[in-house]
Amino acid sequence: MLERVRLDDGWQLAITGSGAAKTPGAVEGPWHDAPVPGTVAEVLGTAGRWHDHDVWYRRAMPGPGLLEFGGLATVTEIWADETLLRRSETMFASHRVATQGAHLFLCFRALNAALAAIAERSWPRARWRTGLVADRRLRLLRTTLLGHLPAWCPPVQAAGPWRPVTFVPAGAVAVVEQRIVARIEGEDGVVAVRIALVGPVSAVALQVGTGQPVPLVCDGLVATGEVRVPAPARWWPHTHGVPALHAVTLHVDGRTMPLAPVGFRTIALDGMMVRVNGVAVFCRGAVWITPDLVRLGGDPGPLLRAMRAAGLNMVRVSGVGHYQDRAFHAGCDALGILVWQDLMFASQDYPFADPAFRAAVEVETAWALGPLAASPSLAVVCGGSEVAQQAAMLGLPATMWRDPFYTETLRSAVAAVVDVPYLPNSPWGDGWPFAPDQGGPNQGGPTHYYGVGAYRRPLHEAETAGVRFASECLAFAHVPDDRTADPWASPPRDPGAAWDFADVRDHYTALLFGTDPAAHRLSDPDQALLLARATSVVLLEQVVAGWRCTGQTHGALVWHLADFEPGAGWGVLDAVGRPKPAWHGLRRASAPLLLVLRDQGLSGLGACIVNDGAAPIAATLRLRCLRDGAVVVAEADVPVVVPGRGRLTIAPATLFPRFFDVTYAYRFGPPDHDVTTAWLELDGQVLATAQHFPRGRAVLGPAVLTAALRPDADGWTVDVTTDRFATCVHLADGAWSAEENWFDVIPGRPCRVALQADSGHVPPAGTVRALNAAAVAY
Repeated sequence: MLERVRLDDGWQLAITGSGAAKTPGAVEGPWHDAPVPGTVAEVLGTAGRWHDHDVWYRRAMPGPGLLEFGGLATVTEIWADETLLRRSETMFASHRVATQGAHLFLCFRALNAALAAIAERSWPRARWRTGLVADRRLRLLRTTLLGHLPAWCPPVQAAGPWRPVTFVPAGAVAVVEQRIVARIEGEDGVVAVRIALVGPVSAVALQVGTGQPVPLVCDGLVATGEVRVPAPARWWPHTHGVPALHAVTLHVDGRTMPLAPVGFRTIALDGMMVRVNGVAVFCRGAVWITPDLVRLGGDPGPLLRAMRAAGLNMVRVSGVGHYQDRAFHAGCDALGILVWQDLMFASQDYPFADPAFRAAVEVETAWALGPLAASPSLAVVCGGSEVAQQAAMLGLPATMWRDPFYTETLRSAVAAVVDVPYLPNSPWGDGWPFAPDQGGPNQGGPTHYYGVGAYRRPLHEAETAGVRFASECLAFAHVPDDRTADPWASPPRDPGAAWDFADVRDHYTALLFGTDPAAHRLSDPDQALLLARATSVVLLEQVVAGWRCTGQTHGALVWHLADFEPGAGWGVLDAVGRPKPAWHGLRRASAPLLLVLRDQGLSGLGACIVNDGAAPIAATLRLRCLRDGAVVVAEADVPVVVPGRGRLTIAPATLFPRFFDVTYAYRFGPPDHDVTTAWLELDGQVLATAQHFPRGRAVLGPAVLTAALRPDADGWTVDVTTDRFATCVHLADGAWSAEENWFDVIPGRPCRVALQADSGHVPPAGTVRALNAAAVAY
C-alpha cells in the first residue's frame, strides 16, 4: 500500500530437534528454499519427522523500516540476528516490528513440546472433553483444528508464515492500519474511514466511485472522515440482484492507492431469516473448510465461482478451520455470495476464565473481523461451532454450555468491529442446541441437521422436523465422476463410529431405488456406481428444494463444499474443484426460479414456485402424467403469475380440477401412471422443471436414448432425446464437462446440453446414459 512491499522471495528453511537450537546461531542447517507466504508442509511434505521438530526460516533484512507479519502458525519466535524481538502463541494475529540487524529469523517451535509447556501453566479446568479433537491441550492454544480431527481430516499440521510478510522502508509513506465502514442512511450511502499511516504526510483525501475526493481530518498520522454517496446502487446476493460495488481510493499528497471496494446494503436476522435490503433471502450454500490443508490458502476464485454457478448464495467459514484472507472475502463481495463467519472455536471447553486468554481472543476478533467491516458479503458472525452441542450431548446442564463469554463478551467484541447479526454458537436455540424445532422467544436457532443423513431418518422428516436454518446439513459420502481414479475411496466417518458415511449413502440408495447396494456392487459394479451417484443427486435436490418451499426453513448449508483428498468425501466438489454429481442436484434445488411438485397424500399433488428475481413472472405451468414413461393419461395447463422475490403455492384442486389419483394415495386398482412431469413455460421456453414419482423411481421401465453432438457459436452442445421417461441422465466425457448433468428427460422434449472444455483442444467424444437407459455415444 503506497510504498509497502511484500517479502515473498529470498526465504530459506531448516529443521532442528525440538528445543535443540535456542538461538539462530545454533542452527546448523541444511537450508532449503521456502515459499512465503507458505507452510512447512509445502517444503517438507505432509508427513515425516518435522511435526515434532522446530523449523527455522531465515532471510536477509531488507533494510531499515517496518516489518509486518500477517500470520504466523503457531508458537513462533521472531529474531533479528541473535536478538529475540517477539514471541507469539497464536496463528490468528498480525505482528509489526522495526527492522534491525542483518538477518531475520522465524522459529516455529514443535507443537507437541509447545503444548506440553503451555499445559504446565495454571489453567481453568475443562468442564468436559471431546472425542473429536486428537489433542485436548489444543483448547489452550489459538491455532486451527485442521490436522487434529481424526477420521475425517488428514493429519497435516499448520506451521509456518501462512500469511504475507510485508515491509515499509524507513521514510516511506504507507498505510499500516485501516478501518472502512459502509452504511446506508436514508437513501444515501456513507463511507467512514480511519486510516493510520507512517511516513511524512501532509494531506489525505478519500474518493468513492467517480465522486470528488473529500479531505480527511489528520490528527498526527491518523486520518478520519466520511464521504456521502447519493442514492448508490445497492449490493445484493447474486440470486436476488446485482452485487454492486463502489471503488474507494485514498489520495495521499498527490499519490493514490486503491482500497477495498465497498457495497451498500442493509442486513438483518429476523428470527433465522436473513433479510438483505429488507428482502427475505433463502440462504443455500455450503460450509467452507480450506481444501488445501498444505498451503492453508491458494486461490479461492475457482471454488467460489463454482458456488455461484450452482446458484449458491452463502458460504459458512467453519470454526474448525481458520480465518480466510482478503482474497476470499473480495471474491464473495464481487460474486454476490453471503458469508457466515464463525469465530475459530469448535467442540472444546476453552479457558475463557483465564484473563490473558480472554484478552487474546478479543484482540483476535478485531484482527479477524476488522478488514471485513466494509465487506457487503459479511452477513452473520457466529461465536463458534458445536461447542454448546458437545456439552449438551454429554448430558451437562445448560449452565455449563450457555457460556456468557459467547452470549455477552464475544457479542460485544464483534459489535465493536462490525455491524452484522451475531449468533452465540452453531447450533443454538432455546432448548437443546441440536434440536431442529425449538419453542421459546427465539423460535429455534441454527441447527446442524443430519436427520436425513447420519441418523438415517425418513426423507419426509426433513420438512416436518421444523428446521429453521440448517447451518450444516446433508453429509454423505458423495461419489465423484470417473475422472477420479478410485471414486469409492476415502469415505469419511465420525470418530468412534462403527459405520461411515458410505453406509449412510447406501441406506438411502436402498430406500430410493429398492436395491441392496452391497449386493449390487458385486453383481453389477457399474450400475452400483451410478446408483451411488444418483442417490446424492436426488437427496440434495429433493431436501433443499423442499426446504425452500416450506416457508419455515430459511437456509441450508451443506457439509461441505470441497474434498480434502480424492474419493467419496463430503464435498460436492472433488479434491481438484470439479463438480461431483451431487453438485448438479444442489444446483437445480438452488436455481433462482424453482418449481417443486409437492405430494400432499390424499389431497393430491400441489406445486410451489419460488422466484428470487425482482420481476414477477407470468407463465404457464404444464403437467403431464405418463404411463410406461410415454403415454399421457392426464394433463393440465395452468396459467400462473409468480410475484417477484416471492413464492406461489398452487393447491392440488387447481392443478387437477377433476379427480385423478395423481399421488397414488387411494390405490383403487393398479396405478395409472409412473411419473408426473411438470414444467414452467413462457413463449415456448422452459424456465423450470419438476417431477413426481408416485411409486418411486425403481418402477421406471427401460428407455432408449439418442444423442447428437452439434457445434454452436460458443462451442459444442449435445441434444439428448428419449423414447420414454429417462431419469438421472448424465454425460461422461474425459475432456469435457456438461453444464447440466444428472437430469431427467421426457419423450417429445429434447434436452440440449452445453459442453465446457476441461483441458486441451480434443473434440468432444463421450457417452450419455441414464439409470434406466443404456449408454449411447456422441
